[in-house]
Amino acid sequence: MRNNPKNYYLMCAEAQEIQEKWEPQTGDTVKINGDKKLQIISFTDDKNIHFESKQSYNIEQCIWIPLIEQLNKYLKPYGMWFKFYKFVHESWKEYLQTFKSQEELLLAFVMYYFHKKIWKKNQWIIGSLT
Repeated sequence: MRNNPKNYYLMCAEAQEIQEKWEPQTGDTVKINGDKKLQIISFTDDKNIHFESKQSYNIEQCIWIPLIEQLNKYLKPYGMWFKFYKFVHESWKEYLQTFKSQEELLLAFVMYYFHKKIWKKNQWIIGSLT
């Protein structure tokens, strides 16, 4: 599990490109704006996301917290594992050391490879690792 979940939650919340493409699914883990705990989606309808607690929220109130299995889907196309390997072995060592979990590292790769953004000072900014 994550060493510093607050950092990962912030990384997810700030990853607008990922959040905008998210299609809520039963079983997804989300954080509700202003709430401290994570919730698991029970089911969705056209406008709302429903939870086991019988509460429902509009999608705009939810931050998707992708699990490692969900992030791994970005590595499935042919050649992506090699690109991830290169990212890990050719990036700034200091940059990679800021990530304390596999989820953080994979999210950093996804944001860099697909959106050319790096995590710096608690935000995603357009940048380069060279």
